[in-house]
Amino acid sequence: MKLRITGSLFLLAAAFTPGAASAQTLCHAENDGPNFNDNISMGGPNLLLGIRFVSPVDMSVTAMEVFTGEQTGQNTLGIWSHDVPNNEPDVSLGSGAWNMVGANSWQGASMTAPIPLLAGQTYWVVWGPRNGSQASVDVPMTFPGQVYRGSFDGGQTWNGPWQHNDHHWKFRLYGNCGGVGSPFCFGDATGTGCPCGNTGGAGEGCANSGGTGGLVSASGSAGVAADDLAFAASALLPSQPALLFAGQNAINGGNGVPFGDGLRCAGQSVVRLGIDTPGANGDAGWGPGLGATGGWAAGETRYFQVWYRDPGGPCGSGFNLTNGVAVTFVP
Repeated sequence: MKLRITGSLFLLAAAFTPGAASAQTLCHAENDGPNFNDNISMGGPNLLLGIRFVSPVDMSVTAMEVFTGEQTGQNTLGIWSHDVPNNEPDVSLGSGAWNMVGANSWQGASMTAPIPLLAGQTYWVVWGPRNGSQASVDVPMTFPGQVYRGSFDGGQTWNGPWQHNDHHWKFRLYGNCGGVGSPFCFGDATGTGCPCGNTGGAGEGCANSGGTGGLVSASGSAGVAADDLAFAASALLPSQPALLFAGQNAINGGNGVPFGDGLRCAGQSVVRLGIDTPGANGDAGWGPGLGATGGWAAGETRYFQVWYRDPGGPCGSGFNLTNGVAVTFVP
């Protein structure tokens, strides 16, 4: 008979389709692997389970998984900030939902927007499970698992905290590891096709006259106060101007639409952040200090991309674009 995590158990204990996230980079996992404690199930209804963890690196979380099953229907997964004085989840930083399948397996959700985490900071994985589903816990060990808490009122109040030898919670975080922002919208045939069959390499924009696709990445942080966000582009055309711009929308669900010799990935209320002219190696850069022009605020997501001239480009439009990078800003 299974032990159920319910409201009374909390007091006593003190007394995506499966694998959908796995196409992304695994940034952090706890108690990873196939082993699980088949004697514990999740209670409810309206349970939110909070699991405390420390982010080992700067990362931008785009998907999450837990090990569960034995029920069907919608679950939620998200990350909350840490209330230090009360040692409990504070406010939601973002979340996603998926319809779970009955087979016990790693399964989870893509986030509605990337969630930036800072190295060394404490956060909470918050799971809204189906009543009676398999608890995402490893087999019992000789030492306590993570600190965890539970809420039945949407996170307004939290029961606990607890820590037990038979509650080593299992979860996975996917996204952009060790950096800021989440790349999206590639010309590598994983989404919208390039305008004239000019497919680029993995993670790049559509191919240009140099034979490769332009690539942009972010560095620094997503902190508004720090204002140290910067962008670097490579594989552009030497001596041809390149423009960094930002929008408030990921076009066509983040897959982009054909535009010039490339894909337009970012749109809506577009802001131009500056022009740089690549040198002989085709590299260009922008930032830090982009915040005043960009006008973004904490909690907002902006979608960045580089437009650049390519007079001899394969489709004949005279210009192309890199991939996109999504950044969700924090204070």
